[in-house]
Formats: sequence, structure tokens, C-alpha cells
Amino acid sequence: MASPYDHIDAEWLADQTLALVETPSVTMDEAQVCTQFADLMSDIGLEADVREVTPGRNNLYARIPGTGGGPTLMYNGHLDTIPIGDCIPPERDGNTISGRGSTDMKGGMVAMVGMAKALLESGTSLKGDLWLTAVVGHEEPVADKDGPKALIEDLNSERIQADRICIVEGRDALWVMSMGSMVWTVRFTSPQGGTHTQYVPFDDNPIRYVGDLIRRIQERQKEMDGGDVHPLAGADRIDVGIVNAGDYFNRTPVVCELTGTRRWAPGRTAKTCLSDLDILASTVAGGSGLDVEA
Repeated sequence: MASPYDHIDAEWLADQTLALVETPSVTMDEAQVCTQFADLMSDIGLEADVREVTPGRNNLYARIPGTGGGPTLMYNGHLDTIPIGDCIPPERDGNTISGRGSTDMKGGMVAMVGMAKALLESGTSLKGDLWLTAVVGHEEPVADKDGPKALIEDLNSERIQADRICIVEGRDALWVMSMGSMVWTVRFTSPQGGTHTQYVPFDDNPIRYVGDLIRRIQERQKEMDGGDVHPLAGADRIDVGIVNAGDYFNRTPVVCELTGTRRWAPGRTAKTCLSDLDILASTVAGGSGLDVEA
């Protein structure tokens, strides 16, 4: 019997990955990529169980039955991406495929189908069942993780089963643990309202405190980098992705907002991380008269 490794088709993997990346699939707009991925499953001989999450947005499940007596393994990933933004267009340059979603995580999604294709073509049998599962609604908060939540419901109802789950995201390592994560927003509100900047000392401009908070976040990250670093997860992370302040070039803003992400290793909680962020913001704004929400 041929080895499954003999049936790994690098060109097939590259072609299918590029085709998937060329299909935009921002969260809540995944209908086209769902159809494309279901067809990919069908092309290698799998029957996709189409689990509607919302109309046109489907989780997709496929099973390769085992011979019995072994644990059930599930491979899982998401089909949606963050907004395309100014990401470079989909392209292939030698062995590198670029474009929104190539790493996060359409490359992994095609790789798991390619793995199943090699197993089927080589006639390899596993003792346990092998599941391939794809979800929608992972990336953007607007979806409220509706695809992953539906998958959890289906695990609990035994529509699908798993003794172990492998998430097909990443480069070349098998992840055995994960960090907690959340999206946070800090809001500074000035009770004095918008005022001509000419009449406000720079030290009293709310935007100044935004800059101070960003600098303090940078310092906090350095503290975490040199602190209690988890041997597998690495250091905790606090990052800023959005800064919003002001509505006119010579008027102080009424509201300033920073939004970012916080990731933490086992042993910490969302509550303690949010409290830490609140302390950072309140300390920076202390004595300013600004109202602080975190």
C-alpha cells in the first residue's frame, strides 16, 4: 500500500489555496466561500454536512469513518477573514501565497482537505473517525462567534464528535494550548466639551492623555515581556489597533477612544486583565478631569 505521503500534491494544495484566498470572505459575507469549500470536500470524495448558521452562512462537516477501536480526531478552522483593508492582492510567488486569509487561515483549511485527500487516495484506514470541520463567524465581533457556537452545540448534541480537536492555524508547530483573548476599549470623555485648541493648554488636551496611555501600554508590554512568561504561550500581549479622537483640526475632542486586544496565558483571567487595563487608564488620566471607561 502506498504511503499517504506519496499522495501529497503540492501543486494541488497551492492551486486550491490561491483559489480560496481569491474569494473574499469577510465575516458575515462567507456564502460564496462556503459553497466553494463544500465543493472542495465533494471533489475529493467527501459528503459535506451543511449546517446553516444564518441563511447562506454555513458550517461544513465531513467524516472519514474509522475501522473502530480508536479515538475520534477532528480538524477545525474558520473560513472567514478580517476586512481586506490594504492587504496585498492574492498572488503566488514560487512557494509563497499571499493575500488576505492566506495564513489566517485558508492555507490551513486547504491543507486539512489535502491531508484527507492523501489518506483516501492511498487507501489508508484509521481506527478512529476523522472529522473535517469548517466554521463561519470567527473573526469579527459582529458575528458574536456564531459559527463556533453552532459547532459547540453540534458537539454537545453529537451531530459531530471528537475526542481531540486540532486547529489548523499556524505555521509549522502543533499547538497544545491557547491564550485567552478579548477586545477592549478605553474611552476618555471631557466634561468641558469641545474647545478651540488655542484656549486650551496642550497639557489639558484630551488627546495628550491618549498619547500618554499608548506610551504606558508600551511600557506595560515591556514589563510583561520580562515578567512571568509562559513556556508555551510566551508573554502576555496588549495591543492597540484603533485610535479615534476629535472631529475638527483645531477643536479639542469630547471623546477619545482606544481599541485593541489583550491576550493572556493560563493562570490569569479576563477580569484581572481588564482590571489591569482600567488601572493603567485611570492612572494616566488622574487629575485630568476626564471621565474614564474601560
